[in-house]
Amino acid sequence: MTKEETSKGFMRVTVQIGERRFDEDLSAQLLLAPGLGEINRALETGAARQGEWAMLAAFAETERDEIKGNIGVIETQIKDREAEAYLNVINAPVGPKPTVDAIKAMVQLEPGRLALVARKQELEVQLRAANDRLRILEVGVDTLKARKDYVIERARNMREEMQSKMGVSVPAGESLDKFRPGGR
Repeated sequence: MTKEETSKGFMRVTVQIGERRFDEDLSAQLLLAPGLGEINRALETGAARQGEWAMLAAFAETERDEIKGNIGVIETQIKDREAEAYLNVINAPVGPKPTVDAIKAMVQLEPGRLALVARKQELEVQLRAANDRLRILEVGVDTLKARKDYVIERARNMREEMQSKMGVSVPAGESLDKFRPGGR
């Protein structure tokens, strides 16, 4: 991979949130060619771009929160399953009473509990991926906010340059009094 390919793909963001897939190139959205037309275009489209990235971040945050909620539900189900397995082991009418370690092992190895633990681990992997997507999209939002500040500053600088060029030079020995209202 060449340096150019790396830089092109470095700020490319591909995010799948639920069923929806978003492919954005942050670097292309940050480019600002010199000139008044480009600054005007950037000012006109900047809010929409920032809003788009903010919505993507909101979707990613919702997805992350749903996964966290699902993990909480699974944890409750695991605890319920452990309690049920414990009661089944304690109340078993067969043989001598098991030791505490034997009870712990039987509870840990209960098939329903193991299935729930596996599901929780899958959700934790999904949660890490969702957190990663959210962080990436938050970088995009912050970057577009910085771009907005940059565009406004560029526009301010261009305005100052234009005003300084609009100054009228006064010929030697004359004043601007004749151009003032009532000065003629």
